[in-house]
Order: sequence, then structure tokens, then C-alpha cells
Amino acid sequence: MDQPGKTTTRLAIFFKRAASLIVVTPAIVLSSAGPAPQKKSPLSLPVVMTAEQDHQRMMELLQIKSLRPGANPNDAKAANAVNYDESKANPYPNLPDALLLKNGRRVTSARIWWSQRRPEIVADFDREVYGRVPKNVPKVNWEVASTTNEKNGEVPVIVRKLVGHADNSSYPGISVDLQLTLTTPANAAGPVPVMMDFGFVFPPGFRPPSGFTPPTGPTWQE
Repeated sequence: MDQPGKTTTRLAIFFKRAASLIVVTPAIVLSSAGPAPQKKSPLSLPVVMTAEQDHQRMMELLQIKSLRPGANPNDAKAANAVNYDESKANPYPNLPDALLLKNGRRVTSARIWWSQRRPEIVADFDREVYGRVPKNVPKVNWEVASTTNEKNGEVPVIVRKLVGHADNSSYPGISVDLQLTLTTPANAAGPVPVMMDFGFVFPPGFRPPSGFTPPTGPTWQE
């Protein structure tokens, strides 16, 4: 029979080992399902690149070797000059019927429009024009920066400058603010349709390139 001192020592070693097993067990269970979670390292600072460097990096990521040259806005006599003649800008005169489902059935009610035809059109734009929106896209909080009364041609309008602040909690190193101008008729008595126009805000003093002739007549906004 062991002496009391030795028994106490062995019990202490046993419980110490047992305690170590209790601590280690969760790691063993986690490892059976995949690698143990690693402690998150501090976020790295955003990489500062020129527009050309960013473009080249995106080309390499997408494995695109070259891009087809677009229309030339700087030379009206170039073979690929920008076209402002609408009679030459309609290679597809037979547009799809907005009120005809892809299965050939006609839209006969608001319910069919909202539940079937509109989702079809949105899916076409997502696939062919804008691209699909990621499921984890950051939330954007909008605020009205300014409101002014102006004129678009001869039409009185209310112009609201909006700023959308994207949630950057997942990466505070970058702040994204979206600029949006909302223009509505000043004399509208009720809701009006809104057309989305993606474009650029030209800086003060901007001069159009040589050979550019602005279109005549009322703007499409008017």
C-alpha cells in the first residue's frame, strides 16, 4: 500500500491531467470539423493605387487580356466616333414587350406584373447590365444634404442632393459616400416616376473635347 504522501501526490497528478483533458477536449472536437479558429489579426490599411494600377489589377484578377476599344469622344471623324444621331442608334428596333411574360402569357393584372413580369425584367438587368448584388452588401444610410429650386430647361424643378453613407463597420479603414441627385417637377401634384441616370459630375471649368457638338432641342429630362 502506498504511503499517504505518495497517494496524495498521485491523486494531484491525476486530477491535473484530468483537468488538462477537459480543457483540450473542445479543441479536439473543433479540429474534427475543420481547423481551429484563428485569432483575427488587425485589419491592414487600404492599398492606395492609381486608376491605372487599379484597372490593371482588376484585369489580372478577372484574367482579361485586353478590352475592346469604346467610342472615341475626341474625334468626330474617327471610325469609332461617338454617335449622337438617334436614327443610327437603333440596331434592335423590335424591343421585348414589357407586358409579355417569357412563357408567352400576357400581363393582365397588377399582381402578375409585381409577382412575375417585373422580377423577370430585374433578373435580365442583373444578368446583362448591372451585375448581381452580393448577399452581404453593406447597408447604406441616406441623408438630404441640400434642397434647391431650379429649372431644367423651362421646367421648374426641385433638386435634392443626397449622400449615402455605406456601413464600413467591417472595414473602418475605408469610408464610402455615394452622391445622388434627385430632381422632381416642382409643380407635381402627386407621385411621379423616377428615371435613374448613371453619370459623372464634371468639375467647374470643364470643357468638352474638340469636335463635340452638343445635341439640340429639349433634354430627355425635360
